[in-house]
Formats: sequence, C-alpha cells, structure tokens
Amino acid sequence: RDRQSAPDDSSKTVTEKLVDQLGRGSYDCMICIGNVSKGAPVWSCGKCWATFHLKCIHMWVKRSSDSKGPEYAFPCPGCRYHHVGPMPQYTCFCTKILEPEPSPHWLAHSCGEVCERDRGCKHRCPELCHPGPCPKCQAVGPPGR
Repeated sequence: RDRQSAPDDSSKTVTEKLVDQLGRGSYDCMICIGNVSKGAPVWSCGKCWATFHLKCIHMWVKRSSDSKGPEYAFPCPGCRYHHVGPMPQYTCFCTKILEPEPSPHWLAHSCGEVCERDRGCKHRCPELCHPGPCPKCQAVGPPGR
C-alpha cells in the first residue's frame, strides 16, 4: 500500500497497533522480514512486545546462546532484553494456552479468555487475551471476590 493512503496510527497504543497488524497478517517478523500470518506460530517478547515467527526465534536463540538446553540465554531481536529460560513456545498472549487454535471469534494468536496478567497492582488484567502491554489499572478499592 502507498504510504500516503495508509491510515494515521500515531494515536494508537502498542496493543491497538499489534491487534490491527497481527489481525490483518501485515505484521513483519524482524528476523526474516516476512509477514506473520494469522495462523503462524509466534513468540512475543514480554518487554518490548515485538512478535516473531516461532521458527525464526528458535533459530535466533540457537545462534545467540552458548547453551544446548534446557535453559537458554538470548537477547530479544527487538529490544535486546536478556531472556533466560527454556526455548520459547507458541502460547496465546496471556500464556494460558499452549499452541492456541485460530478462531474467527477472537484475535489471532489469542485464546479468547480473560487475560488476567499481573499489572503490578492487586487487580489482574480484565481485558480478553491480547498482545502488548495490559492497560493501566483504573480500579478503585480492593479486587472483587
């Protein structure tokens, strides 16, 4: 598409941009520079929210780490955050479901369940499983029961 006719998304949040691009299959993997299709297994960095094809991040990890497993140490290709842990897996964004099935009813790579990720406060994220950071807490008072 011609850049002049592209909608201005400078006012969109990181999450809104990711939802839009991953949903249309127009998000580019920074490793291979190829489009990330709606059905392709992916991994997302929990610090910068960059998303990569799972096969690309596996190749990156193997080339970046001295380890042969099961623990690996590797920098994110997007932000260089130093991850330490097992080989990345394809999970939904809230990490509840391993290898989520594509569905026309919710976002690509999502499980469609309530996110419930920790937001650094007493209240878990109330949004449906989503890419990017969770919205800031707007709750007043203690969590409901």
